[in-house]
Amino acid sequence: MDAIILPSPLHNSVDIPLEKTNGSSARPRLVSFSQTRDSTVNWGRRSHHGSWLHALGCAGIMFLCPSLVIFSWISLSAFDGSLFAAWESMVQTGPLLFFYTHAPRPDFNATVGYMAWLLFQVVLYQFLPSKLSSGQLTPAGHLLKYRTNGLLAWAVTHVLFGLSAVFGFMNAAIIARNWESLLVSANVAGFLLSGFAYAKAVVAPTHEGDLKFSGE
Repeated sequence: MDAIILPSPLHNSVDIPLEKTNGSSARPRLVSFSQTRDSTVNWGRRSHHGSWLHALGCAGIMFLCPSLVIFSWISLSAFDGSLFAAWESMVQTGPLLFFYTHAPRPDFNATVGYMAWLLFQVVLYQFLPSKLSSGQLTPAGHLLKYRTNGLLAWAVTHVLFGLSAVFGFMNAAIIARNWESLLVSANVAGFLLSGFAYAKAVVAPTHEGDLKFSGE
């Protein structure tokens, strides 16, 4: 990902005149950047200095959200859509045995298909025509740029899927038929991607000045 390096605007910005548009009320407009960084300014999670309570909260969100999705799937597939019946069964048998018995199982073909779809989306992002957009300025002064072609990629994906179904290359119900294993693949891919991003930040960070670990 390309980046534009700019001085951080978080400190000592000067000369902010009021800009008027079509007679409307004035609004401040930033016209200069600071040449230094102010470490006392909070940005992102800088105000969190690491605690067991904060770590448990993050871990709870990571594991609770997939568990709720899987619980909903179990309710639909094994308990006729009754959340109460599924909850009652989980209370009686225990959460571990309940999820071990009813949790969705992976399938090799569906997993390979999901990986191929992810790679296809990467190719679309890289090669489809797109506008180059900029994100927020990071604390180290990097302005990250990214391609804005998600809507076009969505359209191309659905057109190709429709044509494949019409001409018999793909079953139109392929997602519904493989929903169980796709649910597993999507959750595993999410955890793997998060782990890869963290490992890369530790081992080979793109911008070392933007590293912010707990306690720093």
